[in-house]
Amino acid sequence: SALRLVGRCASLAASVGEPQTAAHILLPVAQANIPPRDRAAIYDTIISFAYAAGDRELAYSSLRERFMLGMALGDDARSLQELELGMLEASVQQGVHPTTAIAPLMAILADKLAGSETRTRAGLRLLIIADMLLDEPLAYMTRDQLQRLDAPSTSGSLHRQAQLVWETVFGDQEYALAIVTELLRDNPEPSLSQSVIGARHYAAFSLSRMGLRELAKPVLLADYDFMVKHHVASEALYTLTLLAENAIAEGNHIEAARFLKDAAVALERGEPHTHFTERSFLLATANLALLENRLSDADHAIGMVRRCALTATTTRIHAVELASALRIASARGAAMEDDDQVEVLREQL
Repeated sequence: SALRLVGRCASLAASVGEPQTAAHILLPVAQANIPPRDRAAIYDTIISFAYAAGDRELAYSSLRERFMLGMALGDDARSLQELELGMLEASVQQGVHPTTAIAPLMAILADKLAGSETRTRAGLRLLIIADMLLDEPLAYMTRDQLQRLDAPSTSGSLHRQAQLVWETVFGDQEYALAIVTELLRDNPEPSLSQSVIGARHYAAFSLSRMGLRELAKPVLLADYDFMVKHHVASEALYTLTLLAENAIAEGNHIEAARFLKDAAVALERGEPHTHFTERSFLLATANLALLENRLSDADHAIGMVRRCALTATTTRIHAVELASALRIASARGAAMEDDDQVEVLREQL
């Protein structure tokens, strides 16, 4: 049938490393007038391809459609909860303010009827939000809930990723380094598998945050080359931005400029990316310009951060933005005009 033929075409595209193409091949079929259960199955496949392609926007819209189909079809509560969790994750990545996700994520984490992997995913996202908001009480509350969970082999890697975020940001960084070593030992090469992407993503994040940038660099470069080859634009852009931030911190302006140039080209092409990757790119651009005494360029980049179409911000990003603005003002010998914003940030902290 035509449906099977389209499915084979999509599977072929995915098998040669083109998951985004595969997802878009299936999308018109999912939107066609076919039985609801068939539509649900197609949306399940699209969601898996969208995740593999790093296309959060497509993942969110497909998850939403699949959730509504699941409600109409009477899917079980656990399946619906997993779809809800996916929507919460994707919405935060796409710019919805993370505070709106805290209560539903905490409800999933505390739900004893939910699967261990689902609850761990919710806890991992809450720890990331706690870092974004510089919210230590939320981090401790989440850590305490995670410690009460059993950690079966099916969610072992997720548990280690959650532990890694906790130890890197709020806990013992020596233990964090041990977890990084374990994750990279178990995931030595890049892959389109979500578990491998997550493990290597958090390992590179942890090494970078701890200042071990030379250890992070080969992981990031390998991931970048792989993601470019397989057209996973959002992961490639995230990796480029982190490489640029690390190069700036190491004082390697030439390398930072090269990474940012490649990222700018991808953004100009309209490649899929998250809200926070875009903000991080603009802040890195501002900081490089400031270090090179290009104050007008730095001002322009900070202005673009503030005019970003997706306006949701977090305490951490707001702090970095204000710090950059303060440094620009100081370099010009001018007074900071954002005293009211600094006071708001002080109250948040």
